[in-house]
Amino acid sequence: MKFEQSFSTQATETPERKKRSATARWGGYERTFEAGFLVVPVKYLARYSALNLNANEAMFVLQLMTFKWDDADPYPTYGSIAQRMGVSEKMARRYAKSLEQKGWVRRKFRHRSANRFDLSPLLEAIAKLPAGANVKRGMPGRRQVEVVQLAETNPARLLKG
Repeated sequence: MKFEQSFSTQATETPERKKRSATARWGGYERTFEAGFLVVPVKYLARYSALNLNANEAMFVLQLMTFKWDDADPYPTYGSIAQRMGVSEKMARRYAKSLEQKGWVRRKFRHRSANRFDLSPLLEAIAKLPAGANVKRGMPGRRQVEVVQLAETNPARLLKG
């Protein structure tokens, strides 16, 4: 089932809807969204470590997603991603290479043009992740999140399920 919903940063219909608007949740500043916004599944934010992604790789994926407007593969330059992340272009390339080695991204090299990034293995794996983290009791009064290693983080084994 595909998720399609209109997201508005300005809600004028009812006071209740206005309280639940994206603008209200981000402090009520309309300018926060002047450059656009990205819809991110909470499942990804909560479970990226179960896919053996570190925080920088997860952020690299989010940056790629800002260039993905439909089902086509995004094709930003490494320079633009590096600038957004505050890292060198070399570091951005390392994130891409690491994601490719883990089997989550396929880089499609193009002559004299930006690479295309096929995210389909990662997107399929995210869809198959359990909805939330498994929370268990640790020390009295503390909660610990148990990280589940899915299929030993081997994309081929995870996607077979």
